[in-house]
Amino acid sequence: MTFEDASFEKAQKELEATEKLCSESAKKFSIKKAFGLNNSSNKSDAQNNDISREKLLEDQFTKAIIIADCKLYYAILTIIRQKVSAYLR
Repeated sequence: MTFEDASFEKAQKELEATEKLCSESAKKFSIKKAFGLNNSSNKSDAQNNDISREKLLEDQFTKAIIIADCKLYYAILTIIRQKVSAYLR
């Protein structure tokens, strides 16, 4: 493992790009739509949308986990970068 600034910057940019990609598509998510909290009370529509709702929720939870992982990895990267620079001084 190398501790070069270029490697840190590349990893940081990749994490930011991944987080941005997941967060942009997560903005389109609607809690009301996912849980069927709209004004229509048609049972057949609710039953037909159960599978699509499950897939939508699974996708959104996966993206939320990826965003959380990116933030964690970014924090770890920052700590390592600070420790390495302090060690080299």
